[in-house]
Amino acid sequence: MIYYNGMNRQHVLYLLFILLVLIASLHFIGQERYWYWIFWWFDLVTHFLFGLWVGIFALWILFLSRYVGVRTFHPFRAFIFTLIAVLSVGIGWEVFEVWAGIPIKDGHTLDTVFDILMDISGASIGCVFFNSSWILKK
Repeated sequence: MIYYNGMNRQHVLYLLFILLVLIASLHFIGQERYWYWIFWWFDLVTHFLFGLWVGIFALWILFLSRYVGVRTFHPFRAFIFTLIAVLSVGIGWEVFEVWAGIPIKDGHTLDTVFDILMDISGASIGCVFFNSSWILKK
């Protein structure tokens, strides 16, 4: 059981902002220069980073934002919350791609599975990061 020490709330927001700028930059450059189509792995990188962002943001909302008021950090519960958040966003994104009419390519199902796995991987790393002593005090 870990208790929030109240000192690094702003640092997490700065990190989230920097990550979001990095993700947006990679996405726009990737579209402009066709990196999504040239490099098969580029989509996985952006999904991993966005999963990382969603994971840290979900935990920030739960523990640091003061909107929810949870002060006790249970690693397993935090992981489950992070997993639910990233699956909601990741699956929602995949549904949006179909709804928006983004062209479906061969192997779309496998691509979707890898996208979701990279989202989960990023969120898991975010949960480990959030559990580190930099954010919370044991």
